Amino acid sequence: MKIHIFDLDDTLLCGDSEGAWINFLSTKGFFNNDDHKTIMGQFEINYRSGNFDPEKYCLYILQSMKGMHERELANLSDEFIDKYFDELVDQVTFNLLDRIEEEDISVIATGAMDFLGDKFSHKFGIQDCIATKAEIISNEISGRLDGPPNFAAYKKANVEEWCRRKSISKKDIIFYTDSINDLPLVENSPKNVIVCPDLKLEKIAQENKLEIIYR
Repeated sequence: MKIHIFDLDDTLLCGDSEGAWINFLSTKGFFNNDDHKTIMGQFEINYRSGNFDPEKYCLYILQSMKGMHERELANLSDEFIDKYFDELVDQVTFNLLDRIEEEDISVIATGAMDFLGDKFSHKFGIQDCIATKAEIISNEISGRLDGPPNFAAYKKANVEEWCRRKSISKKDIIFYTDSINDLPLVENSPKNVIVCPDLKLEKIAQENKLEIIYR
């Protein structure tokens, strides 16, 4: 039995689910501030360079959704999946999923919000999802996070906690990612599959003779 742990954006997906979610919400009247495009462009630059502030990014998203009821969130996220799913998957997506054998366990470990990660996990038939949690109070989005964003060292700690709860041995893990931000998990996993990596992770993958897949 193998444990397949998939990063979501630009790994299992061929794009950025939260970026697509922000675009989708923009069509619904969210993110109508004049400097929105500049802010998003800077987030992208920072992410690719390894200088990303995940909490600032997540709070930017959640503040625009503050006060949204869980029912509205469920309806919007269903509509989002229906509209954007085909744009966010490609043949590499399904090639990666085909590596999961019947006896294996699979999980998505993503920095994306839990309401997105859970939808994609269900869509792909993946058993579990470890994601950034949006705080819900009285059935509404508070605009805050429920715990640290699921990035970098925090993602590593959350995966380790998930393994403890599931009584899963580290030696069985195969971790799939595209990003240098996941280096803590790459270094902690006995086997890695690097998918269309950024330049920093590509260099590390080549130096350590890790499997690399390009789209």
